Amino acid sequence: MSKMKIGVFTQHFFPENFRINFVVDELKKKNDVTIFTSMPHYNIDKNVINKYKNYLPYLKYEKKLKIWRFPIIYQKKNSFFKFFNYVSYILSLSFFSQIFLRKNFDIIFVYATSPIFQVLPAILYKLIKKKPLVIWVQDLWPEVLVDLKIPFNKQLSFLIRPIIEWIYNSSDLILCQSNSFVNSIKKIVKNKNKVVLYYNPSDIKNTLLRSRFKSKTFKILFAGNLGAAQNLEIVIKIAKLIKKNTDNIQINLVGNGNQFSLIKDLINKNKLDNIIKLHGYISVSKVKKYYQKADALLLTLHDGKALNKTIPAKFQTYLAYAKPILVSANGEINNLVKQKKLGLSSRAGYYNNLYINILRLKNMTKKEIDNISLNCIKFYKSDFMLAKNVSYLQKILNKLI
Repeated sequence: MSKMKIGVFTQHFFPENFRINFVVDELKKKNDVTIFTSMPHYNIDKNVINKYKNYLPYLKYEKKLKIWRFPIIYQKKNSFFKFFNYVSYILSLSFFSQIFLRKNFDIIFVYATSPIFQVLPAILYKLIKKKPLVIWVQDLWPEVLVDLKIPFNKQLSFLIRPIIEWIYNSSDLILCQSNSFVNSIKKIVKNKNKVVLYYNPSDIKNTLLRSRFKSKTFKILFAGNLGAAQNLEIVIKIAKLIKKNTDNIQINLVGNGNQFSLIKDLINKNKLDNIIKLHGYISVSKVKKYYQKADALLLTLHDGKALNKTIPAKFQTYLAYAKPILVSANGEINNLVKQKKLGLSSRAGYYNNLYINILRLKNMTKKEIDNISLNCIKFYKSDFMLAKNVSYLQKILNKLI
């Protein structure tokens, strides 16, 4: 395989915690990679933000990479500032476009979190330099707008759809994190062959068959973002049933998000603190013990046009820990867990069905649990393990040049 010069456009990068970080760490072993990103600002300490903050673009050599950082309007909780944060990254790269237009790359690679419009500066490079453009799609547009509870979301989705179609059609390769993404995007692009499945990888290297942790209490772990999309009210409903039936079950919630305070209030209001343990954010190194002690891993999502087609980021981590997965969601993730026999699935919001699945799992034999764990390990190693996953990526990128 030939060494490539790759220009990576991503709104988020180290020290922010995004999947593109460790994909780039693998790619840089065989390629010359340059990053074009914003000033770090998402879910990190203010001291780190201030360390990198600047009002002009600058080049920094970090992690054995050339990283260009561009000024932005910093994101705040207010929706107004969130919108201008997204727009400012696009405008900043466009205004200072001479910085990357002076470079000669073999491939332009975009890590496309929301909004999809952040691909626009990369399209500019493609049009001028005539180089192949790769988009790694993380959020499905315009479907994601329909799921957002904002005024005129359906009308807005209809209006921007032609722009999104143009963006997708301007690319040479579109990498999709799920089969549902592949099917949706194929409907709006002219060249169907350029849309391929590329599962989001994980950097967890070791997977082991782990026996059920020896404890009288059956422990369920939910780890990750505590946001509106996660439909965590269902956990409260489950906990009420556990309390009523005096089941020896504990649910650990590890993470932070905009629903943290609401869930905390509901736990206190319903006196569920003996059943639901709300831990908040815990570092990656320390959260391992919660995974190791868990008997099952919980994944919940609301019903939604885009959500039903998404594989949540926690799924890969869950697979790596080889514990049975309890799913309350519709669409892609529900089907995957059923087809691959990775645990037990119920539809989004059907809390009685989820509760029944918890009891079923609790009463399974060691052999049944071990079979599920082996299925998790097999699926993880074949499609999500970082080195193998990026090796596949390297091959398909090489075909473009």
